[in-house]
Amino acid sequence: MACRRSFLTSWVYMHKQNPRIGIVVTSNGIGGAEKRFARLFNYLSAHSTRYTYTLLLPKKLKQLLCEQKILTDHQKQVVEIFDSFPGNLFNHYHRFKFFKYRLPGRLLLPILRRAWDAPQVQQVLAGFDLVHFCSAHPLQRIPHAKPVVLEEPDSASQASVSPLVFPWLAQGAFLSCLSPAIGAAYLQVAQDQAMRDRVRIAPCSFIDYASPYVAPKERLIVFLGRMETIKHPQIFIAAIELLAQQRQDFQAVMLGTGWLDHELDALIVRRGLTQRLQRFYHPDPYAFLSRAAIFVSIQQFDNYPSQALIEAMACGCMPIASAVGQTALLVSPDVGYCVPLTAQDLAAQLDHALQQFAQTVAMGEAARAKVLHEHTVQRYACYLEELYQDVFSAASA
Repeated sequence: MACRRSFLTSWVYMHKQNPRIGIVVTSNGIGGAEKRFARLFNYLSAHSTRYTYTLLLPKKLKQLLCEQKILTDHQKQVVEIFDSFPGNLFNHYHRFKFFKYRLPGRLLLPILRRAWDAPQVQQVLAGFDLVHFCSAHPLQRIPHAKPVVLEEPDSASQASVSPLVFPWLAQGAFLSCLSPAIGAAYLQVAQDQAMRDRVRIAPCSFIDYASPYVAPKERLIVFLGRMETIKHPQIFIAAIELLAQQRQDFQAVMLGTGWLDHELDALIVRRGLTQRLQRFYHPDPYAFLSRAAIFVSIQQFDNYPSQALIEAMACGCMPIASAVGQTALLVSPDVGYCVPLTAQDLAAQLDHALQQFAQTVAMGEAARAKVLHEHTVQRYACYLEELYQDVFSAASA
């Protein structure tokens, strides 16, 4: 019976025309990963002749992607599987403390998983030949007896592999790692060769280069991303404060939202920076990146290959990034600077970039040329469809 099942499975996967791929994004907020997969879906659904693609996402995220004109309201093969994914409630619950103790997630997990286990969600997932999850979350379960790809874009995994991701790999899912450092971390802990064979490393990232544009450059410094500790927005504010003590010939903006919104707004006021630094969300970051001469990306673990960083470089911004992980693969010395994660070092480099403004603009032009050549959706899509083929081949073995 086992041999017969293997033969039938092999026949189905090898001879079926245009297998159906479901790309699942469960975040309610919009960030680099969400934009990247929406753009990937747009490209694959328009150009692929090998597979049929459907994008599954919460209604709230779809609205944000439509607001930024990455998706459209009436786009085909885009399915809303939740009004709002209950992951936010789970995350809030984890942050809540009762007498200084965090409440154990297992108390709420069975209740919130009802949304994921709902028949309407499972019926949708059952209709695909392969499911590609864009991130791991405690509320998600790996589909039973179905080929699965799980994306691992989290640079924190370089230091310690995710306890959410590793069980999926152990249960047979293929893991697509966004950087060589992430892939190396999982290869190191893989328990056998079969598991190592399921760890793959993407050759690049990408954005939609039809959207970025370059305007005359101003002495504008942009920080773009989720306002969370891992992005170090406090260091950026402290650096701007130090820079403002040295010179007044610049403006700075922080674009994005997150857990730290109120804290950061209060900090800007407290430091007396409201005339020099503004923070807000804007649906069109290119309106600022196109004019900015300098872009700052100071993530905790790695800036490679940050979606926001690639967007900024495509707009001709000269990047200044934290010297962590494999950032230098993207921010090489000819296009930008890597600095230690301190306000003093960042402020000093910003001062130098403003002082040598013509050189800064030229480096921004080189940065744009670099990402246009190296980080393309065509290159990524080729890698991904070859990965899907390997997944189907493994499922039929």
